[in-house]
Amino acid sequence: METGKGKIRIELVLLILAIICILVAVIAAIATSDSDDAKQVQATATATAVLSTPTATAQPTAEPSPNLSDDANDRPVPPSVYDSLVLDNLQIDQWLEGTGLILNDIARYSGQFIENGTDEYVSDIFAILLSNGSGSDIEYATLSFTASDGRSLTFTLSNLPKDGSIIVLEANKTPYSPIQSLSLDNQQVVNMPTMSTMSDSLYVSGSDNKIVLSNTTTENLDNICVYYKYLYDSKTLLGGITYQCRIGSIAAGSGVSASPSHYLSDSSRIMKIIQAEQTP
Repeated sequence: METGKGKIRIELVLLILAIICILVAVIAAIATSDSDDAKQVQATATATAVLSTPTATAQPTAEPSPNLSDDANDRPVPPSVYDSLVLDNLQIDQWLEGTGLILNDIARYSGQFIENGTDEYVSDIFAILLSNGSGSDIEYATLSFTASDGRSLTFTLSNLPKDGSIIVLEANKTPYSPIQSLSLDNQQVVNMPTMSTMSDSLYVSGSDNKIVLSNTTTENLDNICVYYKYLYDSKTLLGGITYQCRIGSIAAGSGVSASPSHYLSDSSRIMKIIQAEQTP
């Protein structure tokens, strides 16, 4: 009889232990679930906070001056074109009313006078840094200013793409002296459709100061003309002038090579390629 009672006690103890183990497991599962829910809520709240953080939107009056490096490695135009080009770092960033252009800075320039193609040497003349904020490519522009010291300055440029920047030399080679501002007196700006390099018909390549045009179509292309400019750096053009090279005809599936007089493979940018009208 005692043996039977002993077995009953053991079975009761085992049953109680089993119930306790089950309760512990249930409690642990509930706790884990609550913890995961809490983490999920916390993560969601964090993400929501990030997404809902307000961002201030500035209303700039002009584009900031391009960052022109003095490192020679960032200036692809060879020294043979110019000796020095120094910005005054005035950070003018002034919209020129009615032009879509932004006057970023004033500079002084020494080197070849590239604005008329003569390459005459000039020393310390005025130059300006402009940006095109018009939203359109500019075919031609001439700007006349009065400097803060009373002198008149004129700058002429062509083929400036939208959002592009350019350094233009003063048209009359006026000697440089420090000034604080320029006031726009007269302006003429002519916009144009977006410049094209006829990429759907021509493949452009070349090296060693040569331009190679390959006709990728099944038809002859006549009166091909290439327009190109110097570069100051990868983002900024140098010189208001645009050089022109008449290639002529390119037979279907053929290529033509040309070596324009002012073209430098690593320091020039092809601005546009057109089929020019024949001249009488």
